[in-house]
Amino acid sequence: MIRIALASLALTAALMGPARADTNERYATALVATGIFVDDVCPGTSVDRAMMKAALTKLVPDTEAFINNRARGVQAALLIEVFKQNVTKSCADAWEMFGSDGTTIPGLLKR
Repeated sequence: MIRIALASLALTAALMGPARADTNERYATALVATGIFVDDVCPGTSVDRAMMKAALTKLVPDTEAFINNRARGVQAALLIEVFKQNVTKSCADAWEMFGSDGTTIPGLLKR
């Protein structure tokens, strides 16, 4: 589920040709949604807060404005609902992408 959501965000960005800042905000939104989902739903797995902050800062330098953006909050909530449709798969995907040997941001998640 997480892979599908991230892939759809990337595909949408590619098709629409948005500015880099908007694309980065979309990735940051997906990252935040994944982190919230993992902390709330995936047993024995949590987000490394320092790594999350570093990743968000690279994607959106003004993290305060990003965090307070209501539209991005709604998008994150919708992604979380998508992830909840198949908790087992979404947790496994998150670990594969962001766990200790992750393919996207290794070490973002810890057990």
